[in-house]
Amino acid sequence: MKPETILDALNFLDDEILAETGRLRCAPCPADRKRRWMKWGTAAACLLAALWTLSIVWPITRPAPAPSPDSSQEAPDPAPAPDAELPEASDAAPDAVSSETAESEPTPDSSEASEAPPDTGLPEFADPTPDVELPELPKLTVSDIGGDDMGFAGLMAFDVSELTNANPWTEDAALSTLPVYRNHLRYEENYYPIDVDWEQMEALFLETAGKLGMDTENLRVTKESGWSNYLEGGEDGIVITVWSSMEIQIDFEPAVSLPEPYHFTYYSTYEELEQTAGYLLDTYKDLIAMEDPLLNINGGDYDIYLRQAYDLEFFETGENLTEDIINYNFYPVQFSSDGAGGLMILRIFRTDLSEKMGDYPIITPKEALDLLENGSYITSVPYDVTDMDLVKKTELVYKTSDYETYFLPYYQFYVELPEEEKENGMKTYGLYYVPAVNGRYLEVLPPSRGVFN
Repeated sequence: MKPETILDALNFLDDEILAETGRLRCAPCPADRKRRWMKWGTAAACLLAALWTLSIVWPITRPAPAPSPDSSQEAPDPAPAPDAELPEASDAAPDAVSSETAESEPTPDSSEASEAPPDTGLPEFADPTPDVELPELPKLTVSDIGGDDMGFAGLMAFDVSELTNANPWTEDAALSTLPVYRNHLRYEENYYPIDVDWEQMEALFLETAGKLGMDTENLRVTKESGWSNYLEGGEDGIVITVWSSMEIQIDFEPAVSLPEPYHFTYYSTYEELEQTAGYLLDTYKDLIAMEDPLLNINGGDYDIYLRQAYDLEFFETGENLTEDIINYNFYPVQFSSDGAGGLMILRIFRTDLSEKMGDYPIITPKEALDLLENGSYITSVPYDVTDMDLVKKTELVYKTSDYETYFLPYYQFYVELPEEEKENGMKTYGLYYVPAVNGRYLEVLPPSRGVFN
């Protein structure tokens, strides 16, 4: 499909869908956390497919290898493309080589022959500790471009300090291992989930309905099976949806008004959300169901109209740093406004982490920076990292897209993009990822293979 054909197709999508998709795609995702923003519908699904196709049509390029210093040598003929039709081998024997010719043309020394591996165009995450003995653990596959990074993974701010969150990880964290999980969701090549756990979804639905005081015995529940798999039902203006990812979504129709002096809109300030958070925590404590909740007001990036936005979330305090990191990435509770000051949606993430692969050795932030500098990273940003002084922030996160085969930790780097700076001083920070798991356990797959699990 040609790029101009894709762009023409996007023009037929409703303006509201494009605007909302743009807002969500550019929304701060410090933990690379998935955001299921209601039911996308057919048009939004087409948009997602178009963005994916664009990432294939306009691939990210790495710098080409430097040419040989000896420019007098002619470059060898390029190797045929994998799909190119090769000439058929001739049945005739090759012309005999005279003994004189054979003697005058020495055979290349095998020790001097180049045995460099073919350039696949994919990043390589080398083991920074090849001499260190590591435990035997299953090999993990990662995709060159993760599902959450379709499109342009960039955040706009005047300074990186404006981009904030409550990530419990810090650069001085003394962690040598972190857990890796197999995503319980399985997909066919057309993105249809298989082996959906309807029983677990039903249990979550009934539990949530009971907390909301609904009549669970007579509640009418709709089952949707196909590209999206969910259970849905409700009463008295409250609709519960449980997705196959085990996310619980509660829609309030109409939105619930908050009393004065609480201010809760798309563009409430950090201080306003801090004040509102206490009210929401107290009002919906049964749904939040946390013994020691931590507030996570995350975001701080701007839109094209210079409006700054945040997300309001809570996550449970763990017994140690590792549990804090897991709870922060996989089990948040998120509140969303209708834009006019009311509570429209409450989301409870209950990611199934029952398929643990093991506790994997992780590399240090410094080792990850070295890989970033060498061009070994995953991103959807169309710029190479050429100046390490532009790396402005480092975090450790889990990529939690539904389409990840494995949930493993990554170092997420915020890199300032001079190409995107505006005249008013607004900067754009691209997100670049380096797996935190030691490269000895990793195999990188191209997007066309890695996106399916």
